[in-house]
Amino acid sequence: MLGAQLTLRAVLFSVLLAHLLRYVIVPLNAFTALWLLHYFAGSFLSSQIDVTIVRFAPVALRKAISRRNMLTNYLGLALSLAVDIVLIFALQGI
Repeated sequence: MLGAQLTLRAVLFSVLLAHLLRYVIVPLNAFTALWLLHYFAGSFLSSQIDVTIVRFAPVALRKAISRRNMLTNYLGLALSLAVDIVLIFALQGI
């Protein structure tokens, strides 16, 4: 199940990236739906990975592993928002 979800995210990412780089033209409604599906699949997959990793970890390390996973998720979100802001300002200057 994890493999299938990872494959789905990779395919969605490829389509979204191809659209952003203008290799493929996707209608705006479809692009938005794919973007939201990519986000939903990512959050669901992250939760499953966290549960799987914690299940095999010693009890003493489970809380630390869960916290590190959440920190990584929020750092990734903050980084992506920073990149988005830079891209928006760069594209407005063009």
